[in-house]
Amino acid sequence: MLKRKSISNKESISLDLVCYLLSTTVSDDNIGNQLKTPMERLVYCAELPVNSSEFYNAGQSGIKPEHLLVIDLEEYDGETTIKYEDKTYSIYRTYPRGGGLLELYCNRKAGVV
Repeated sequence: MLKRKSISNKESISLDLVCYLLSTTVSDDNIGNQLKTPMERLVYCAELPVNSSEFYNAGQSGIKPEHLLVIDLEEYDGETTIKYEDKTYSIYRTYPRGGGLLELYCNRKAGVV
């Protein structure tokens, strides 16, 4: 698979990479058992570098930031997990930025496959 790096920077963001927001839907079968179905939703994103203050602040809570992904604000529905470059990450913080975009701060942690 060809991996493309985004040409984005903090001033000009181009959502030309692909990631998947992960969620789970819960439904009942015909006898009342709850069924959990994993869902992947494709969204376009850009990757920006994680700055040193984020490394410091996250480190105070024992978190090691791995990616800062930017997506369209309207695409986000409170998901806590994201798949990017064939790896699954936990979204530990979000930050709305101007222009209708949302920053997703992601890390790998135990229990996230």
